[in-house]
Amino acid sequence: MSLGRRTGSWRLELEGWVLLTLTPVMGWMAWSSGSPRLSLVASALVALLLLESSLGSINLRGVRIERRIEGEIFAGDRVSGSFSIENRGKLWSRWSLRIHEWDQEEVRGSCERASPRIGSGQKAEMSASWIFRHRGERRLQRVVVESRWPFGLVTRRRVLELSDQ
Repeated sequence: MSLGRRTGSWRLELEGWVLLTLTPVMGWMAWSSGSPRLSLVASALVALLLLESSLGSINLRGVRIERRIEGEIFAGDRVSGSFSIENRGKLWSRWSLRIHEWDQEEVRGSCERASPRIGSGQKAEMSASWIFRHRGERRLQRVVVESRWPFGLVTRRRVLELSDQ
């Protein structure tokens, strides 16, 4: 399966909004009071934001995904299968990936759990299931890969072309 065109996005979670609001407030309090303890807390919050933004974007790079559907497919019935995830990155492990089908109207499909750690150059299998709502030929074109790694403050999404019929 070729990856083809990719698009990515991110969304702040509630914890991320809290941290984003709390960081400047703590920084202002530390600056105005001159307290070394508050300065230490504010700098730790800034470091947390920097780590989240830099490490989180790396987690979705260099991922190759294949879809495997097993058995016969009937409209309205659940069919099982798996996603094979290969980490093509040379240095980093991939953590806590979730996969969903992009076309939610015709086909509902997703993995039931987040992936375990996938070391560089390794592969992992994740069980998945699909429900095809209508009879006839359907094309599965794209999947959405999501990750909230490392601290869960931001959900990063990447849409990968993964055509199957």
